[in-house]
Amino acid sequence: NLTALNVEACSRIGNEGLQAIGRFCSKLQSISIRDCTLVGDHGVSSLLSSASSVLTKVKLQALNIEETNVTSIDTSKNRDLYEFYFKGTNISSVDFSKNWNLAQVWASGTKLTSMDVSHCHNLWVLYIQDLPELKEMDFSKCPSLYELYASNSGLEKLDLSTHTILNCVEINGTKIKELDIRNSKDINGLNISDTPITSIELSQNTGLK
Repeated sequence: NLTALNVEACSRIGNEGLQAIGRFCSKLQSISIRDCTLVGDHGVSSLLSSASSVLTKVKLQALNIEETNVTSIDTSKNRDLYEFYFKGTNISSVDFSKNWNLAQVWASGTKLTSMDVSHCHNLWVLYIQDLPELKEMDFSKCPSLYELYASNSGLEKLDLSTHTILNCVEINGTKIKELDIRNSKDINGLNISDTPITSIELSQNTGLK
């Protein structure tokens, strides 16, 4: 009947233990794993692949990534996934295209080079800061995107021209040269400092102060 689990600084829990948790905790909805020296990306991948579809929240922090070459995670079976948080892992590729209910993604301090959110129609918060290897993302099929934090990421281009409900965009410290947010008329937060952007049209964005 376990629905939520927080595993922090547990020196005896490893990859096999995570796989067992996914297999036998059929009602698990939320899991947080932090500072577990025997847990690597392989264990996380096994957990997600064996967990039930009711898993909605995953939080990963400061895991041991030295012993494994696993760099991608399959979340396709976790159809009800609502929030995903990862920091300080070796994960380089994540495909969320099957997670249609995903609403929040928080990623920082990883080696991420690819993230697919192409069918995340309910995604409204995307935090992808301090990801220098992440060069490009497609948000065109994320109409619910409300907050985008991409400071100090490797993004080189960004198309937000079709978005209408954006409230906050932070892309400072990136190589993005152009930004079109004219359709997000109610946006009230914008940070484009330390970027190559030399001109931007804001006459339609009446919410900016």
